[in-house]
Amino acid sequence: MSNAIPKGWSEYRQGDVAEFSNGRAYKLTEWEKQGTPVIRLQNLTGSGKDYYYSNLELPERQYCDFGDLLYMWSATFGAHIWKGPKAIYHYHIWKVTCDEVNITKPYLYQLLKQKTEEWMSKSNGMGILHVTKGSMEDMLLLLPPRPEQQKIAATLTAVDDVIESTQAQINKLKDLKTGMMQELLTKGIGHTEFKDSEVGRLPKAWNVISLEDITLEHKQGYYSKDAYTSIGAYVVRITDLSNPYITFEGMPRMVMSEVDFNAYKIIKGDFLFARSGAIGRYGIFDSDNEAVFASYLIRFRFNQDMALNKFVGYCYESDYCQFQLRAITQGSSNVNINAQNIKGLLIPLPSLPEQEKIVAQISSLDATLIANTKKMNALQSTKKALMQDLLTGKVRVKVN
Repeated sequence: MSNAIPKGWSEYRQGDVAEFSNGRAYKLTEWEKQGTPVIRLQNLTGSGKDYYYSNLELPERQYCDFGDLLYMWSATFGAHIWKGPKAIYHYHIWKVTCDEVNITKPYLYQLLKQKTEEWMSKSNGMGILHVTKGSMEDMLLLLPPRPEQQKIAATLTAVDDVIESTQAQINKLKDLKTGMMQELLTKGIGHTEFKDSEVGRLPKAWNVISLEDITLEHKQGYYSKDAYTSIGAYVVRITDLSNPYITFEGMPRMVMSEVDFNAYKIIKGDFLFARSGAIGRYGIFDSDNEAVFASYLIRFRFNQDMALNKFVGYCYESDYCQFQLRAITQGSSNVNINAQNIKGLLIPLPSLPEQEKIVAQISSLDATLIANTKKMNALQSTKKALMQDLLTGKVRVKVN
């Protein structure tokens, strides 16, 4: 930490002003179908809406209530304000309780979000990381007086509210897209005759294939312990995949050998699947930028004379593949898939001209989604800059 302390601010050890309480690990036999909901990582990230339940009687510290501050500390990082009913938080989550004298909960929430972004930007993003409770407690914090904390937190929370509203618009568009995919990928365009198939009822003229039938080659991504840089090849990560696009805003770069670059480079038309954690995310490379793909991705190259990349992508997003993926990962504590799992997925296959028509209709909605996503990215950049200025004392707020 810098020796420069803003006037009026004080330095504290985080463990002296906030308590980090461990969550509880569960055996499969302890899950119930009703009772007190148990918050897992996916319930906080939004990747999973279903809850497990428990009827165990636990110490009060292992429950959280509406408004409590939680922190995910393994594989997935982040601070969250719980907005649900009384619940139990799982093992990879801490409940954070502030002393409310030296530090307030809204301020620590924003501070932990900033610290998390710093850690993630400094890591190479190639592997699964975690932080320890001891390191969190020993971390030194520069804290302004309580009134200044309240003003800073209020300013940042106002930006959060706009971000949340924009995200709600994006979620509505995604729901519309899901409905459109369900209609077009099961009924097609202009069909009157249908048949039963391995993936459900389809137009009679369509076929069913596995992704292996159209796979030309596949490869797992690049792993390195080297730090990111501002030059070199772009490194596409899971977080850069946005179904079906790949977002370069905020994407890190890395200097690597020519041999490694040639082995892991991405060319236009390459299809990237997330193989760990965020199962269901993918991106189709359509850029002139020099880039490689990180280790938690798998690169596929498909036969475009049989199936358009975007059509394959929309099938992958749809219930067709999502049901198959859930069957593969169900009951697993580590949610991972591999190339063989992907090649085994079944999808419907209309003619190329009909694929083009279906893709054109869904892509029109994607364009609106992209516009809203760019707005979201701009808001997040504004928030990041504000956090850097306000939470470090570089820019001071006026307190009445």
